[in-house]
Amino acid sequence: MKHWTRSVGHTLLATTAMMLCTTALAADAAPKAVTAEVFQSVRMDESRPLRDILAEAGPAPVVPVNSNPTEIPNIFPKSGQGGEVLPEVRAAAGLGVQRTPSGNPAPSTIVSFNGSNGAENGSIPPDTNGDVSPAHYIQWVNTTWSIFNKTTGARISGPNQGNSFWAGFGGPCQTRNNGDPIVLWDDQAQRWVMSQFITSSPFAQCFAISTTSDPLGTYYRYQFTLPQFGDYPHIGVWTDAEQTQDSYLLVTHDFILSPQQFLGAAFIAVERDKMLQGLPAQIVRFAGIDAFGALPVHLEGQEPVAAGSCPVFLHFDFSTSEYLLWDLCINWSAPTASTLSTNPARLQARTPFVSRFDDVSQLGTTSQLDSFGSNLMYRAS
Repeated sequence: MKHWTRSVGHTLLATTAMMLCTTALAADAAPKAVTAEVFQSVRMDESRPLRDILAEAGPAPVVPVNSNPTEIPNIFPKSGQGGEVLPEVRAAAGLGVQRTPSGNPAPSTIVSFNGSNGAENGSIPPDTNGDVSPAHYIQWVNTTWSIFNKTTGARISGPNQGNSFWAGFGGPCQTRNNGDPIVLWDDQAQRWVMSQFITSSPFAQCFAISTTSDPLGTYYRYQFTLPQFGDYPHIGVWTDAEQTQDSYLLVTHDFILSPQQFLGAAFIAVERDKMLQGLPAQIVRFAGIDAFGALPVHLEGQEPVAAGSCPVFLHFDFSTSEYLLWDLCINWSAPTASTLSTNPARLQARTPFVSRFDDVSQLGTTSQLDSFGSNLMYRAS
């Protein structure tokens, strides 16, 4: 089964954000308050070495290149998602926009190699996702994944079925392979974080956390059941100097499937320190937030944030060219006492960024790129 809501993994021109975050609250009109929901992991274990699982399973079947792929159209579930921009922001659209080649060559690459070609699972767009460790690049394309040597580009393993991480785990994480994957290298812990969702009831988010930096070693595996279908999930790493706010941050976009209804984004903190030890873990969830396309802020590198700094969630308001930021302050000892900012902070871009909603021309072809200017692109680092 392929989910019907747009999971943006194909080639797009879109808003990006890489920024430091503030915790000051803005004086917006107060939205309704949301309260913390707490869910325990319903299933957990430690896997056998993944290399043994893959050796028994064999490679994923390859979809013939000339077969008809499954195409999933963009669907904008919110009114105005297609580009209702304030006039003063729209007026800036023509300022400083590059419309022709500059003539300056791009920087040369250190190493370049072919990843998966998209024929391995036959879906358009492919929801391509990946990350690098010091030694490896792992790419997950919708329902299959591969490991590459980061220095040589050689494929070490794959294509493998997405749900191979949960082979022998039991439940829907093992039996379903629904895609919308996340590959994330936790640089603080030197571990791999793998995740994909479950699109039918009981809806769930599946996690696999490597027990070492070896991507073919053993994994701590978790299933968290969720009350709604959580589409378009994204994950970030957050850890502060005292580890009181230590979390894997997750954003889902919750839907009722029939009739189709967007219920709002959910901002979720997952108990990272417990998952790194293979212990029972819990999540704190705030749902019903009017922020389609929001992202968790992701901490790059090995330096933690200042002690006690609350995790941050980020959204781009394309109508005003502002960034919205929420603090989710966690109390892992009493998780229902965790809080989410009632009003998001608003940061105006120093020079207004204007979202693009028109198709984008390419050199040497009449084919154009889709644009998705209403949404931030993963990751918000």
